[in-house]
Amino acid sequence: MRFAVADGAVPPHAGDPVLGLRFNIEARYGGTVEVDLVRERPRAIAVAFAGALRRQSELGGSLGARSTIKQHLAAYLRFFAYLREHSTAKTPAYLRADDLDGYEHFLETGGMTPIHRHTVLAKAILALRSIDADQPGLLDEGLRRRLSYTSAQSAGRSRPRDAYSPFVARKLRDAARGDIARIFQRIGKPLDEDDHYPNLRRVTDEANARIVASGRLSSADRIFQHLYCMRLRRGLPVSNLSEDRNHPARDAGNIRRRWYCGPAGGLSSARAGVHGGVDWGCR
Repeated sequence: MRFAVADGAVPPHAGDPVLGLRFNIEARYGGTVEVDLVRERPRAIAVAFAGALRRQSELGGSLGARSTIKQHLAAYLRFFAYLREHSTAKTPAYLRADDLDGYEHFLETGGMTPIHRHTVLAKAILALRSIDADQPGLLDEGLRRRLSYTSAQSAGRSRPRDAYSPFVARKLRDAARGDIARIFQRIGKPLDEDDHYPNLRRVTDEANARIVASGRLSSADRIFQHLYCMRLRRGLPVSNLSEDRNHPARDAGNIRRRWYCGPAGGLSSARAGVHGGVDWGCR
């Protein structure tokens, strides 16, 4: 196969012939995004960014998911708001590198975390790169050099929660707290409800006092048998009484700590009594 010289010639660039500020984008991965930038200013910059969003969403572009396209659109609106307040640029040709650096500082002073700031800033930079590719020579040379990197500052180390918005993070925390509450309900009611279990509280305190006095509590001890039977009658777990987590925090810590700090004989005899299925005639 032979190639002529003309085969290697690059055809003249054809700019995007479509202009508009209101249109719909059919995302490649499903869904429709309604784009409406009619009221946005500076108008010429909004037109250029609208074309960049459309090109990036086309087949072969970098934006395929509906949610991602909406995120880029929201980032454009934030950038336009900054330009209206802090820049004199009215067209893409008058944008300068200082506009991007000032925008980054604006996001930082607004309390945005480094990694979030990078993602928001990158969306404006990607749009400007698309504009530069579509209309070579339009953007200022200093701005074109600035588009070669996102930020001169480090984004820092990412944390899992950085990927979530405050709303999503709050929902996840609430769901986690709900799961923990349901776990405690499934395990059993805590003994903080003294009005419902006054006798069980008294016997638990006696068992604590016996452990303090002798350093152990044997399964043959009357207090242990009494405690076992009272918990059994109330439907509280008894399969591993020495590690029972249904005690309130202060009592659970005391019982577990004192049990394990006692002589090995006391701990083993208590477990043998519980796991061996010993019946003390609970009534």
